[in-house]
Amino acid sequence: MKVNFILDGVDCAVCASKLERAINKLDYIKSASLNFVDLKLYIETIDDFTKSEQELENMLQSVTNKVLPNVILKNLKKQTYLNSLKAKSKNKNFSKNSISKNVTTHVHINSDQLDQVVLNENLENITASLQKTENTCNTNQLNQHKINWLGLNFIKVYLSIVLFIFGLSLNIGFWFKFAIYLLAYLVVGYNVIFSAFKNIIKGKFLDEKFLMSIASISAFCINEMPEAVAVMLFYQIGELFQDNAVKKSKSAISTIVNLKSEHANKIVDGNIVVVEPEQLQINDIILIKVGEKVPTDVEIIKNSSNFNTSSITGESLPKFVDVGSQINSGCINLTNPVFAKVISEYSNSTVAKILELIENNSSKKSKAENFISKFAKYYTPIVVLVAIILFAMFPLYSGGITSGIYRAAIFLVISCPCALVISIPLTYFCGLGISAKYGLLIKGANVLDNIYNLKAICFDKTGTITKGEFKITEVYAEKNQDEMLKLLVYAESTSNHPISKCIVGNNIVDPSIVTSSQEIAGKGIIATINKNTILCGNEVLLTEYNINFTPQQCVGTIIYVTKNNNYLGYVVVSDQIKESSEQAINNLHSNKIKTIMLTGDNKPSAEYVSYSVGITDCKANLLPHEKVDEFKKLESEHKFVGYVGDGINDAPVLNMASVGYAMGLNGSDSAIEYSDVVILSDNLNEVTTSIKIAKQTRKISIQNIVFCLAVKLAIMVLGIFNLAPMYLAIFADVGVSVLAILNAVRIFTIKFNKQNKKHLK
Repeated sequence: MKVNFILDGVDCAVCASKLERAINKLDYIKSASLNFVDLKLYIETIDDFTKSEQELENMLQSVTNKVLPNVILKNLKKQTYLNSLKAKSKNKNFSKNSISKNVTTHVHINSDQLDQVVLNENLENITASLQKTENTCNTNQLNQHKINWLGLNFIKVYLSIVLFIFGLSLNIGFWFKFAIYLLAYLVVGYNVIFSAFKNIIKGKFLDEKFLMSIASISAFCINEMPEAVAVMLFYQIGELFQDNAVKKSKSAISTIVNLKSEHANKIVDGNIVVVEPEQLQINDIILIKVGEKVPTDVEIIKNSSNFNTSSITGESLPKFVDVGSQINSGCINLTNPVFAKVISEYSNSTVAKILELIENNSSKKSKAENFISKFAKYYTPIVVLVAIILFAMFPLYSGGITSGIYRAAIFLVISCPCALVISIPLTYFCGLGISAKYGLLIKGANVLDNIYNLKAICFDKTGTITKGEFKITEVYAEKNQDEMLKLLVYAESTSNHPISKCIVGNNIVDPSIVTSSQEIAGKGIIATINKNTILCGNEVLLTEYNINFTPQQCVGTIIYVTKNNNYLGYVVVSDQIKESSEQAINNLHSNKIKTIMLTGDNKPSAEYVSYSVGITDCKANLLPHEKVDEFKKLESEHKFVGYVGDGINDAPVLNMASVGYAMGLNGSDSAIEYSDVVILSDNLNEVTTSIKIAKQTRKISIQNIVFCLAVKLAIMVLGIFNLAPMYLAIFADVGVSVLAILNAVRIFTIKFNKQNKKHLK
């Protein structure tokens, strides 16, 4: 069982790591991954776990109560559903128009002349009202969020600063100063001290709040009142900056993946009915207005328009879509209202697949994240032990016990590893987010590590290097060409392969004539038509059945046809090479990555395509299991080898590759399922983009690790020799955290495919 939870009440990255370790120790848990950045807990139970999701939630909540009191687990699916209901309940106008209420918004439409529809004033008023209500709701929520944030954080920090300045500037008696400093301290730090006290009662030590409380109270004890206030004040200011930076990164990623349309305009008996995308069924007719998102995958049936596909494919240029063309959900209509036919239910639509992939992509951690989790487990206790030793050595210091307390306090402040525990996962979180912006769905932070290590990439040919748009370029028949083509069309009509669709074309086929059909992967089709056994396939298929024929050498895919073991002839189907393929291969070579083509197509066609785009090596006439064997050889030579494909036959190799790339969501479901990266744009250049993102993500994570550890170590050494003031220790904690977080978010400012976009223009 796999269940995802969202955590409510976690405000400490180190504490979150403790909870993750505690859950992973449970007997019934196969794996648990907690991402502090998005506060999601990804759970996979052992195979023989028989409890329900609710029972699992209760069991995990019990464990959470012991490790992190006051933290609540919420089932992510349930929470998402409840949030959706709450949002709808706030919008009364939408509720009245919702199909779930069985109340429709009636706007008369002549269904025979859909392209001449002019929406009446009533609908426009309703639409404007909906938008106004939604905007008002969003604005009120935003303002309330701002008020809460300012009221609970900024105001108390501001008040504490004022009191702190008074304490420094006024020439008054000791007890008056003490009272002012104490008030400033409690205003800004009461919540930190209270949380630390509650944790101490429950036996939870060494968290960030405990360390800050001990350090600041120690400063008070040695009459360093300004530094005591400064410790808590700087800590809270740093927390504000840190929280704001994390929220901005989440907001940036949320904007990227905000693909789902909130409603669809369904045409029912000449009327528009506002429904949810989930309520649409195949063959429903919908209206997509200008500025609206496409609610599910559709085919345009009336009018034409330009669509913004950047949220799906990463392509900045609008796409012109005419009657008969298909457009994916999540794209935005730019110029004209269009009528479309639903070709996919929402659960199987492009947006649904994307959101499902993105929701689960944080569950697989990178090596750097795993390292930091283990590092934090031992680092803080060791530093605290050193602090105790430093205090115990106070007889050796010139300042005596006061100096011992001060040096120990410095170490306690420095010891918190939150800078690393937050910034490293955030770096990978941002890396995954920016990948989505470029039309790359990467299924986990660990995949970014594997992309970084790639030494070679293998490619399928059809639909990957080539467009997968076939046309018949040659026909040969031993005797009766019409009979051969007719039998070929009937046999191929049972397959969804792109070559089969090309051969069938617009021919009308009576399915009752084909009494049986078997598609053999990598070979062809065996069908029974009017009690005759028809073979349509490659040389391998005909050789297995001992058919007497003459093998051909042509550029293209050759389909031989036989009837009752008698050779009838062949057709040649050719594909077109993608415009991006040559540039993509050159880019990979410039990154010192070897390229190899593995294809089931014939050798002349494979060699022609590989030579045209500059691929280093190619292997042709490969059956699915032979592709696997060839890939294993390459993997033993290069260790980290990727594979790019789009078909059912590619699934075994995609699954075993270090990084499996599925080309486009129009590829087979199995290819998408077994891949590590889905390239939504179907553009091979995005393979190079993924490598650039992976390298930049690794670079930033290493920068953050080195920077955080170097600063902390340097200030620790200064603290040992009593050369580090308390504010410098604060910088080593919250200051370093803020800088590391800002460095992580910096990835959103980088243009990874700038050269590619120039090329497109």
